[in-house]
Amino acid sequence: MRYTAFLLLLVFKAIVAIEPVELRVSDKLKNDFTPINKTFYNDPVEINELFTSLRSSSKTYCEMVVKNRRWNKSLAYAHISPSSFPEYSRSCQHCNNSIMAGCWNFFKMNDRRPDRDFKLIKMIYNQKDHDCYSVGFLQPYIMHNEIGCHSITMLDFDWKILDAHWQFIQLLRNRALVNPYTFDMNLAKLKLSYVAFDDDANKPEVAATMKILCKNRQREECRAFISKFQSTVENVNQFRFNLSSLHEADYRNNGSGRIKVIFLSNAIEDIYTSKEDFESLLKHLHYSMNTDEKAVLVHHAGGHLGNQISTLCKDKYRNTVRARPGIYYETYFEEVTISKKKTITTCEALLKQKEKQAAAFESHR
Repeated sequence: MRYTAFLLLLVFKAIVAIEPVELRVSDKLKNDFTPINKTFYNDPVEINELFTSLRSSSKTYCEMVVKNRRWNKSLAYAHISPSSFPEYSRSCQHCNNSIMAGCWNFFKMNDRRPDRDFKLIKMIYNQKDHDCYSVGFLQPYIMHNEIGCHSITMLDFDWKILDAHWQFIQLLRNRALVNPYTFDMNLAKLKLSYVAFDDDANKPEVAATMKILCKNRQREECRAFISKFQSTVENVNQFRFNLSSLHEADYRNNGSGRIKVIFLSNAIEDIYTSKEDFESLLKHLHYSMNTDEKAVLVHHAGGHLGNQISTLCKDKYRNTVRARPGIYYETYFEEVTISKKKTITTCEALLKQKEKQAAAFESHR
């Protein structure tokens, strides 16, 4: 199998039929959480009831984790199943266990201008709509704004992020964010909890604000992203929720031939994803798509065409992890791409080239 690194295009296979809404849970997380009793839900009422149940059991569990309540194992069992309990018990607030349990949640968008990634994809693959997959909170909505998504799958191993998406989509479907004068008031109806790196980190319920969802320098852009999505939410044929780690996620769709766009943010850095899990991710993709289909994986991104991964463009990844030496770092994609470093253009340069070509085309119409 030949691989890539920037816009990563992979050819794979899809099996399931499109439904209006669905929630899929990995086997591991189904076994971890007491309220979750199956791996597939496609009834909106049942999905809502599940999130309601998880909110209730998590509130008690997280109060014990952050030491606002005396530790009680029987109360913890209502949220974490006894077989998984040793893995989660008294887990530190910043550990993966606390994130998966819903006690430490990253709602704020750390990616700077992800819309530029999607603009570039649109220029390279000029297609009407796509099947979109994304980690993070605002990123899937930004993706739809730029490339048009037939379906949107929210990917996360933190169920609180998916719960926030579930609430947010109800607001959008009720057109609660149309009026700029009531935007902030209605956004506050989105109830979050245990917001990471925020004054509200230990609070079991917090009203959403632009400060929580987006960094200061991008807040007005984020507000515009949300408003634009509100105007086109009806164009999304299906919302899907995938409660899973990336390497265990279900990337299947109905085999329509639409290009999959999978936004990974920085989740495939080696500090978050092991080499074994990265290979498992590629294997899941391989068995989820037909041989005539393509997928674009965005780290800040990479690409695989046919059964070969070659680098379309690649920016330098600046190191943000103190324990890792050097100014820049590389990903697993660099190990599997067939492209030579000397022949790889930067994504910034490729975007400018495509914008210039588009402008020249318009001037000659």
